[in-house]
Amino acid sequence: MPWQEHAAPSVNTGGTLDVAPHELQTIDPVACHTHCGNRQPCDLPFGAALLWRNSEWRRRALAFAAPLAAGVLVMALYNAARFGSPLETGYAISFLRERSLIARRSFGVFSLRQVPENLKLALLTFFAARRSFPFLVPDTHGLSMLVVSPGLLVAIRAGFSAPLQRTLWFAAGLVAVPALLYYGGGFLQYGFRYSLDFTPFLIPLVAMAVSTRFGWLERALFAFSAASVTFGIVWLITRP
Repeated sequence: MPWQEHAAPSVNTGGTLDVAPHELQTIDPVACHTHCGNRQPCDLPFGAALLWRNSEWRRRALAFAAPLAAGVLVMALYNAARFGSPLETGYAISFLRERSLIARRSFGVFSLRQVPENLKLALLTFFAARRSFPFLVPDTHGLSMLVVSPGLLVAIRAGFSAPLQRTLWFAAGLVAVPALLYYGGGFLQYGFRYSLDFTPFLIPLVAMAVSTRFGWLERALFAFSAASVTFGIVWLITRP
């Protein structure tokens, strides 16, 4: 987006805004963010005040929230009709055959006790070796993202300094939370299944990183990722 000059409010040394209420309609939040030194105490109160005072922002917020609320309501009504409770989605009462999943669900469909196992599946589960082709066997419950898609590590170099980067990191983390709390990592998969939920927020960060430097390390990580996914396809086709 092209840069524009803005008349920003003054900021005192405590990181708060010195602005009259009637000026809220004309202040650009980007300029405010910049002049506040990227401090959260400035961002949050100003954002709330701007949303409250500015009718256009309020209209957009309502337009964004309305379909989400409608979707939640429809799902709650469906759950209540089918499972007897608006909060029951069926996962807590579904029939399971595998003992490990039965044991994990006994802790709760979503529980902090699920986090260690999910982190293990996402980061620390690797191949087992065998003597016949394709010689390496992934765990069907999950496989480390460091093995399947190490190219995502490039996202770290995008940094956290700009608002867009912070928003993407926050979104990825927010989406990852329920995936790490959930009892079922999935079955018969190549990789960590629920990483697909937060990976879309990491891909733009990867693009930002390689836009400034695309050296041998980045190329090697991308090549390894492509080779790993290709191996996963071969494994799925040839597995007994």
